[in-house]
Amino acid sequence: MEQYLKMNEPGLHNGVITAWVDGHQVFGKNDIMFRTVDSLKIEQIWFNFYHGGSAVSPYDQHMFMDNVVIARSYIGPMSGRKSTLSFLLPVLLDNKVE
Repeated sequence: MEQYLKMNEPGLHNGVITAWVDGHQVFGKNDIMFRTVDSLKIEQIWFNFYHGGSAVSPYDQHMFMDNVVIARSYIGPMSGRKSTLSFLLPVLLDNKVE
């Protein structure tokens, strides 16, 4: 999975978020206002994984990540890996950003 974020020009609705799974774009929005002043910048990357709903997970859950890359330009999917698109696409399409 890959994600691209571009901050908007202060006060304008031209910020961008785009997401790809296995090289296929699954989300894109280019009219976001993240900031109203130029002093707000991207300062950190945060991975947030959670158990959905309001109930506490009935058991401990673990997630392993590898091949995490932070870059200033598109890299593309890793070759030779099994596709995750068929598993993730229904999940991604059900989560609409308002």
